[in-house]
Amino acid sequence: MLIAEKEVRNYMDHFAVHSYWSSDLDKKLSADYFNSVNIKLPLHMTEWCQMESGRDIGMNGALKLAKTLHEDLTILSVSSWQHWLAVSCYDYNDGLIYVDKNTHKYYVAKRLWAFGNWSRYVRPGYIRIDTQGNADTNLLISSFISPDSKKIVTVIVNQDNERKEIKLSGISYKTAEVIETSEKNSLKSIYKGAKKDFYRLTPYSITTIVTYLY
Repeated sequence: MLIAEKEVRNYMDHFAVHSYWSSDLDKKLSADYFNSVNIKLPLHMTEWCQMESGRDIGMNGALKLAKTLHEDLTILSVSSWQHWLAVSCYDYNDGLIYVDKNTHKYYVAKRLWAFGNWSRYVRPGYIRIDTQGNADTNLLISSFISPDSKKIVTVIVNQDNERKEIKLSGISYKTAEVIETSEKNSLKSIYKGAKKDFYRLTPYSITTIVTYLY
């Protein structure tokens, strides 16, 4: 392997993977491997898109991105995540935004806003922290704390066609902001105010809850 070559290893500052066609089991096996090697470097996910023909600009594509991103963060513990292509003119599921070369019109895919539930709020320097959810496998939950320990960002993917309720426990906070990407909303702030006992999750949605700690 390349990392066995000292001349190469001295110039390596991270490992890189692609997440095409990978299951959660594939990621667990990959995580076990990277944890076993003697050289400890950050792991970056440097390329992914839906890799299917056609243009899926709705929540179906957004949820596929969200599931992949969630698994890469929580199973592989990647420290960066990059989508393959931002702007596409092709009849393919590879873009966050699509453009029509003939009419110059553009179309924003829901996956752009889904991506933003992490990228806009989980900023450089944030650290993923342990999150204990319930047994509902249709909810994918991850949390991150800010470098100054004043904010916790929790991102929840509701893969179900039913509305859910979630309670944030184990942290002390005064106020919160809730941002939703769903069929109706595109990374929209739907609540900002005092701490609530429960937060409602729209069916087929990605929700970011930013809590401001005491």
